[in-house]
Amino acid sequence: MEKISLKRGYIILLIKISLFSCSKFDDQIYYSTNDFGNRNSICNLSLQAEFNDIMELNDYIDLNVYFSLENTLFFDSVHDFYNLLNVNENIFDNYSITESSNSIFETRFRVFYNKSSSLDFEILYKLEDENINQDFMVINLESSFGGISVGRDWIEQLSQTSFFSGNVVIDYHGYLKYNLIINNIGVAYYDYKHYKIVLDIHTGFPISILILDS
Repeated sequence: MEKISLKRGYIILLIKISLFSCSKFDDQIYYSTNDFGNRNSICNLSLQAEFNDIMELNDYIDLNVYFSLENTLFFDSVHDFYNLLNVNENIFDNYSITESSNSIFETRFRVFYNKSSSLDFEILYKLEDENINQDFMVINLESSFGGISVGRDWIEQLSQTSFFSGNVVIDYHGYLKYNLIINNIGVAYYDYKHYKIVLDIHTGFPISILILDS
């Protein structure tokens, strides 16, 4: 029987450990590597299955994504990240209405996800005015992520405007993107958001914001 020296056994042990490591780290980026055959595929399938259990309709993820360390959130598990998603408060607050030149109005308001971060909306429009036969018209709608935004990005998708019972209804769609490291794998999580914004057609006052799943 062949004898294995302590030194050789130590080397074999190191090789075995490296074969089952799912990722690699350097000074600039945290990422998944494709060395040692298909071990990443196994890690990815396991992580994908865990995310499938928490993702809502229209959410999706990208795996093996490169991030700068300064803009990344680190979690020990998918469950820990899910707990972060559940603390979002979605409180509607801090609105203002101002009038600029050419009868263009601007309504600003904020949706708080938690105490330290928010999604800020800015809507430019012209009010309905029967005296000059002017219909309500949305000129521009912008949004941005504010507060502590480390590891988070807001991605605008599309908006649609309709009218109902004397109110303006704006359906606004986008993704709150999270840059994550979970189990030493870079994950981009896209949390789908659909806001139904209701404004008074005569004043521009923000009546309500509903957050829908689809």
